[in-house]
Amino acid sequence: MRPWVHYVPVATRMEDLVATVQWLREHDDVARAIGAAGQAFALEHLQLSSVLSFHRELLLQYARRFDATDKGGWPRGSCPSQGSTAADEPLQRKPISHLKAPTVRYCNRAPR
Repeated sequence: MRPWVHYVPVATRMEDLVATVQWLREHDDVARAIGAAGQAFALEHLQLSSVLSFHRELLLQYARRFDATDKGGWPRGSCPSQGSTAADEPLQRKPISHLKAPTVRYCNRAPR
């Protein structure tokens, strides 16, 4: 989506909202064209089938970067260590308990 083509941009804190709405009221033809272009974009690109198709293609492209062995593997094209190849040193899958990570603590306080 492009600003002033598919939507009308407004400042994050909306300090220009009143001026923008006044401008759009004075330029009704521009406002209608932007609204129509935004609706057309949404109908073409934001349907559930389009979003699912995009994610499917994204995941397929991502999967192509990894080896398909049962042992896992380094991303294709990377170098796990000097003098070896991805086939020499597959990335071994380990249970999450093997990770040396700090314990995560949750609190019930509302975010600020």
